[in-house]
Amino acid sequence: MINVKNQILYWQTGAEEEMLNAKILIENKRFLAGLFFVIYVLKRY
Repeated sequence: MINVKNQILYWQTGAEEEMLNAKILIENKRFLAGLFFVIYVLKRY
């Protein structure tokens, strides 16, 4: 049986990590890759 709380935590943690990646990429002027990760995070929430 699927543990819903663990699944939610898994997706939230992954989204937080991807948002950090997006921030780093955008700060380093890698806008296309950074925005890709932002969109990816939005789809995960």
